[in-house]
Amino acid sequence: MEQKAPLISVIVPIYNAGYTIWDCLTSIREQTVTDWEVIMVDDGSTDRSLKIIDWMVRNDERFRAIHIPNSGVSAARNAGIDAAKGKYLVFVDSDDLVQPTYFEKMLEAMETLRPDLVLTSFERFRWTWKQEYLLTKFGLVWIKTIEQFLTLYTESRTNMFGVSIWAKMYRADLIREHHIRFDPEITYEEDCNFNADYLAYVHSAVGLGDNLYRYRQSDLTVEGVSQGYVPLPRARPAQKTNASGRTRHGRPDPETLRDLSDGDQNNRHEDRESAEPQA
Repeated sequence: MEQKAPLISVIVPIYNAGYTIWDCLTSIREQTVTDWEVIMVDDGSTDRSLKIIDWMVRNDERFRAIHIPNSGVSAARNAGIDAAKGKYLVFVDSDDLVQPTYFEKMLEAMETLRPDLVLTSFERFRWTWKQEYLLTKFGLVWIKTIEQFLTLYTESRTNMFGVSIWAKMYRADLIREHHIRFDPEITYEEDCNFNADYLAYVHSAVGLGDNLYRYRQSDLTVEGVSQGYVPLPRARPAQKTNASGRTRHGRPDPETLRDLSDGDQNNRHEDRESAEPQA
C-alpha cells in the first residue's frame, strides 16, 4: 500500500552543523502537529552532523536523509524540494530552533484562511541575548496588495520577514508548478531571490503575530564560510552535563555524541535519492 503523503515537508540543509543540529532537529520532533516529514540534506558534511543525521533516521521514520557532494546551501535546498512529498513546504536552518506550535499555527492559518503564504513573527537570539520581531501586534494580518508585500522588504522593522525563507509556510503546488528553485550561483541572501520568484504567484498572504521561530544570530566572521553556510563556532563557555549526558540546553555532550552512531560512516543510512533538478 502506498504511504500517505505528509501534510508538511520540512527541508533542513546541513553542512558541518554538529554544534547546533541536534537542538534544531529536536525542536522539530517536539511539534504539536505530527503529520510531517523532515528532509535532512547533508551537503558534504565531515563532522558529527553525520552521526546525528543517522540517529534521527534510525529513531524516527519521519526523518529522511539525502547525501550530496558539497554544493552550497542553494543546491541543498533544491535537492530537498525535489524530494519533498508534502502539501506545504517549510525551511529551517540547521542552527535555528522552532517553537512547539510552529507547524500547528501556520497549518491552521493555511487550512482555514487559504492564503498562498503564511509568515510568522520570530526571535533573534545569541547566547543569553534575544530580541523579538513582531510582524503584527494583533493575532494575524492579511497581506493582499503589492504595496503591502513591498513594505516587508523596505521597512527596517519588517525587512527580514520579506527576505528570509524561514518563519514561512509555502504551498508546494505553486513551487512545483512554476519550478521555483534557488539559484546555486547566489551564495548570499539567496532567500530573497527565491521569495521574489514565489511572490509572483501569490494572491494573498497571512502574517501571524505569534513568535514561533528562533533565529540564531551568529557572531562569527565570514572566514571559512562554505557557499552560504556559517563555519563551526569558536570556543564556547563550558556547560555542565547531567546524569544522562545532556547539557542543560538538551544538547548531548561530545562524549555522548560519539555514541550516537553504531559503526563508522560507511554504515550510516543513506536515502541516496537523486539530487538532480527535475526537468
